[in-house]
Amino acid sequence: MAPDLSIPRTAATAVLSLAVSVTAVAGALPAPVSAAGASVAAEPGRITTVVRDGGTGAAVAGVTVHAVSAQERFADLWDARAASDATGTVVFEGLLPGRYSFFVQPGDPAHGMQWLGVRGGTGDRDTALVVTAPADGVRTLPEVRLDPAGAITGTLTEAVSGTPVTAQVSVASMDPLWRETTPNVAGSGRYTFTGLGPYRWKLFFSPDGTAGPASTVAAHWSGNAADRRRAHGIPVVAGQTTVADQLFRTGTVVSGNAVGGTPDQPVLGPVYAFHASTHEIMAVSDAPDSNRYAVRLLPGQRVKLCIARTWCYPGGADLDHAAAIPVPSRPLVIDFPGPAPNRPE
Repeated sequence: MAPDLSIPRTAATAVLSLAVSVTAVAGALPAPVSAAGASVAAEPGRITTVVRDGGTGAAVAGVTVHAVSAQERFADLWDARAASDATGTVVFEGLLPGRYSFFVQPGDPAHGMQWLGVRGGTGDRDTALVVTAPADGVRTLPEVRLDPAGAITGTLTEAVSGTPVTAQVSVASMDPLWRETTPNVAGSGRYTFTGLGPYRWKLFFSPDGTAGPASTVAAHWSGNAADRRRAHGIPVVAGQTTVADQLFRTGTVVSGNAVGGTPDQPVLGPVYAFHASTHEIMAVSDAPDSNRYAVRLLPGQRVKLCIARTWCYPGGADLDHAAAIPVPSRPLVIDFPGPAPNRPE
């Protein structure tokens, strides 16, 4: 479980010290309340840190630090962000109330990315430092010590046939509508992820089509795990490239009626399959001209199915109260209990 440094709360905009400012951007749906709509204290609290080179101790400018809401268990890395100034200083002011981890993304090829840990960087979100945004005063985080970058490369193939697979490789599971907010690389038969810190990295591999109707394989974490907490960390060595080939499995097709709501107020939209425990996105079925959905999922996991991320099975529950559905090894039909779709005669 991630360490928690308890601090009071705040509100919503990332700013740099020395009058350099960056505005917090909504990255997870539903969008967070804007700064204009939030109740902001007269003297909002701040979270601050300094970014340094881990070897020399010199301040490093131009490093982007993302404050990632720990409540958003699927990671859209755009909850708030700020860049280090000439002194290496980063200041988050007015973050929305909640608990945060911090993802560090250097602006140069020499330094590697990291989740900020209690003592140095990590490639595992589960061991990242977690803090609560303050309502007033200043909380100083441990310094960010940047380590030299390494890389991971490997093949992307279907496990049985050896057919090359096109996929996105990322540091966290992604919503396809917010793909650009999460550090990721694309691969077709082979991938190379550069700029990673020298740690053990849990990476997410999502096939083209986000494991929806057009996909022939399911998404997985490194080590072919469905659960991030059971993923294998891929070791990265500074200045070197680790080989980590990935075998994709076809998984189980889960499909059904994709209309929720009532006849007077139907609910339509893409269907998301969330991991039942971590609430990370494992697949998305986005077929705007169809009242049906289909996703491919690794068997053995439990998922929650939601239309448009908000109307979940059964009967419009929210994500926390949605049914956890075991994924079997054979095809499964789960119909949303909404108005029956028009079927062709």
